[in-house]
Amino acid sequence: MTLAGAAAGGAAGYVVGHNYDPGDVAQFEKSAVAAMENNPDGELTSWSNPDTGVVGTITPMHTFRADDGRLCRSYHASVAVKEGVDSGMLTACRSQAGAWDLAAKA
Repeated sequence: MTLAGAAAGGAAGYVVGHNYDPGDVAQFEKSAVAAMENNPDGELTSWSNPDTGVVGTITPMHTFRADDGRLCRSYHASVAVKEGVDSGMLTACRSQAGAWDLAAKA
């Protein structure tokens, strides 16, 4: 399975190999935003949803400025479910309003 992308932060969902429980999405987004805000490049953050048993990791890999000046971070995300693991590289960029867009185009 391949992680296909993530949607803009906050309450929005994200698209991966199959549909996730809203609680899984919330845990992913909460952990991803915290990692973008607080982790140096290379530092892993783990998360879990005890209600569904779904677990995941988020690791910021590279911090940079996009051509338009936005602060961006490429990151590796993985989500493990009974059926297997979705994983992939994504990019998050801070919007002008200050929120992280977890599936940005840099």
